[in-house]
Parts: sequence; structure tokens; C-alpha cells
Amino acid sequence: MARERTWTVRGLVVLLVVGGLALQLVIPGAAAGVARTFPEVTHLVVPYSLAAIAAIACLQVALVAVWFLVASPRPLTSPSRWIATCGVAAATAISAVVLVHLSGPDGTGGPLPVLFLLASVVCGTGLTAWGLLAGRALDEASVFARPARDLPPASWSSQT
Repeated sequence: MARERTWTVRGLVVLLVVGGLALQLVIPGAAAGVARTFPEVTHLVVPYSLAAIAAIACLQVALVAVWFLVASPRPLTSPSRWIATCGVAAATAISAVVLVHLSGPDGTGGPLPVLFLLASVVCGTGLTAWGLLAGRALDEASVFARPARDLPPASWSSQT
């Protein structure tokens, strides 16, 4: 990857990780404020705060893997690709669990949180599928794109 592009991506990764850390610090206070306004959801403050913080932490792990993936000389075989994909998949799973609970028998979700969580599950599933399928396709394509120096010597030239 070009040097300028590498530093641009790394700058974005730093901004996203710092933003995630700030969000993790704000979530408990915001959840407590919601509990003061709507006392019927007080019992959900701690579990949903922990779920949100855990989902953000999973995405931060994926971002750190992207940091290393950008500078990897062989990104197709880098374990960072799998770590990033697993981080997104874990965050998606956490969102899906919260979505199922919100739309469950309590009925505490309302339409807007359910729609936001549904969107995050759909996007996370898409990113996970892209990470798995595109990575597999790139791995298969890399077999055919090897430099000539990696190919075995031609057998027909030695027979003449």
C-alpha cells in the first residue's frame, strides 16, 4: 500500500479508537440518565451498558488489526485479517443478542432502538461476510498472481 495511504488509514484508525474510548466513558453516564428519565428500564442499565462497551471493545480490536493489516507485506495471509473479521463478528453477535432482548417480551425497546440495532446487525453481518468471502477470493487469486521468480522452472526448456 502506498505510504501516504497507509498513514491516512492509520490516522483514521487512531481517530476511531480514541472516539470509541470516549464513547465507552460516556455510555454509563448516558445510561444512568435514561434510567432517571424512564425508571421502568433501570434494570437494563448495567447489562446494556456492558454490552455496548463490549461491542465497542470488539470493534477496537478489529481496528487495531486493521492498523497492522495496512502495513503488512502479505495482507492476504496475515492473521490480522482474521482478527479484524472476528472482531466485527463478535460486535455483531452482541448487537444481535441485544436486538433479540429488546424485541422480546419486555417490549422496552420501542421502534427506534430496534431499527438502529437491526441496521448494525445487517451492516456487521455484511462486513463479516465481506471479510470472509473477499479474503477467500483474494487468497485464491493470489495463487495465480505469483511473481515469475516463485514459479518452478519450465520443464520444456531442459528437454531440448
